[in-house]
Amino acid sequence: MTGGVVVVLGGTGRNFAAGMSGGIAYVPDEKGDFNIRFNPAMVELEKITEDETDRDIMAHLEEIRELP
Repeated sequence: MTGGVVVVLGGTGRNFAAGMSGGIAYVPDEKGDFNIRFNPAMVELEKITEDETDRDIMAHLEEIRELP
């Protein structure tokens, strides 16, 4: 992915974000081990609060809803 937004609804495998060079991916970390399953070469890992996540995801869904 070189831009855009991805909302992951399930789990991820190892090496998540390999080839990703831009954009945002919202990934649940239910097991608390996502920091060892992503590719840190070109992306940064950042925890966000639930309020931030809800607000951002809802804003993206509103944008999609308004598309023709």
